[in-house]
Amino acid sequence: MEDLRRTCRKPFPAFHSPFKGSLHHWADEHIPLICPPPDLVRYYHQQLLDYLRTEDPLFVARWVSTTPRRKIYRTNSGNQFLATDNAPAVFIHSLLYHGIKISPAEFAEFLRTVPAHFHDVPRAIGTTAWSKDWSVRHILNVKNGDVDFQSWDRDVLTWRFVRNVHPANYFCFPKEIGASLGEDPRVTGFFAQRYATIYSEVWNEFLTVARGEDLGEPDDNRLIEYGSTRLISRGAQDNAVVRYSAAGLRFVRDRIEPLSWQQSFRIDIPSVGAVQFTKAEFYTIFPNVVKPGSYYWTHGFYVYTTVPQKALAYRVG
Repeated sequence: MEDLRRTCRKPFPAFHSPFKGSLHHWADEHIPLICPPPDLVRYYHQQLLDYLRTEDPLFVARWVSTTPRRKIYRTNSGNQFLATDNAPAVFIHSLLYHGIKISPAEFAEFLRTVPAHFHDVPRAIGTTAWSKDWSVRHILNVKNGDVDFQSWDRDVLTWRFVRNVHPANYFCFPKEIGASLGEDPRVTGFFAQRYATIYSEVWNEFLTVARGEDLGEPDDNRLIEYGSTRLISRGAQDNAVVRYSAAGLRFVRDRIEPLSWQQSFRIDIPSVGAVQFTKAEFYTIFPNVVKPGSYYWTHGFYVYTTVPQKALAYRVG
């Protein structure tokens, strides 16, 4: 397979910011910029269906608490799967954006070596949507709360696999709102409605294989707001799940990463007082801290000895 770090260098488009308006207005402007083209989605759809017909496919499925990423597991039914985070979605979306087709002869090896951990993506490909502050989301949930992977049979692994790697299940949102709105059923339902038209040749078959009964109810007029139009009202909050003290603005990986996107952490800093962020806000405001391969990931923390101005808006009383 070609060196994708060299060939996949086309810049990703920037989303319009600031933005405040309806979901359908946002989508009209942005889907043509970032949406995988129908002919390539059709090509990968057929490749995935053919792959699923092989005798012992390696399913690429989202990891759960009992399956660390990058490892291959066998279930009680004898099926095998590779446990991943969202790395395949970011990687495969970038392939389609760059117009790359994986040949049928290489497809099984392609899936065997697909990035399974977010840190692996920069080593595998050039530019990605993530590098332009896009978040690659899923219309159909890739998990359902079942962590007993030994009980997963071929049918269960099939829908998990398809939802994880099929490009018709991907949509992109700005990182700032990806965590808060990316799983909103009114938003996922909206993209499902749009994709039923854009990917009409494969959509119904995709839903059948992916067990897509759980589509949300679309809301075309859902308010989308991000950028400088958002007003931050902090006040005297005391709802932090995690709280710790530091001499500077110190982000501690093992304190922050277990949180859900909407849970908050507070840092007490003697020089400026307490600052508080949700995990989603942290990822949005400090993208360089959490980028793959950063000091935060490799050493477990990142510290600003001088608190940056952008953090002061998140002071709490």
